[in-house]
Amino acid sequence: MRCFEFLESKNLLAADGVPASVQHLAGDLDGSGDVGFSDFLVLSRSFGDSGSPAQGDIDGDGRVGFADFLILQDNFGLQLGDVDRDGIINISDAYEIRDAILAAEAEHSLQLDVNFDCTVDQLDLEQVKGLLKETPDADINADGVVDENDFAIVTENLNREVIGGWIDGDINEDGIVNFADLILVDPSPF
Repeated sequence: MRCFEFLESKNLLAADGVPASVQHLAGDLDGSGDVGFSDFLVLSRSFGDSGSPAQGDIDGDGRVGFADFLILQDNFGLQLGDVDRDGIINISDAYEIRDAILAAEAEHSLQLDVNFDCTVDQLDLEQVKGLLKETPDADINADGVVDENDFAIVTENLNREVIGGWIDGDINEDGIVNFADLILVDPSPF
């Protein structure tokens, strides 16, 4: 899958009248952050239209056609940040991004490109963190509570440099899991 098949760039005017380019999931024609039935309706209403800009022209060829439908079909059900396509944005999405970065598979996984820059990196992890429900920074596994499970993640990676940042226990995100992170996750024993 090429970048344009997963992402769509829209040229818009910002509030101050300056041209801006915004990228979102290809097929998210209503700008809701997911690709669903309402996007299918938009595509259906504009099917066969041509010109610039043609709403529904996902592949950028100047007309709304079958190729656009196929891209919408491929991305149907996608939600911004739900990289494992399980229907919810959770810690497993962050783990999947981190694992792809570690395995040097990131350039082949545009589904993991949450910030739409056509690369998968630490910035995508931060984007997922922002999409997760509001949790304390020390709630590493994002289950809603800071507990022994979060403490275990920090102790497991203690004194290691990590690429995953917060999901590997580097709560203060200084690149290494250390005593400062341990205190943040559970200050009571100290």
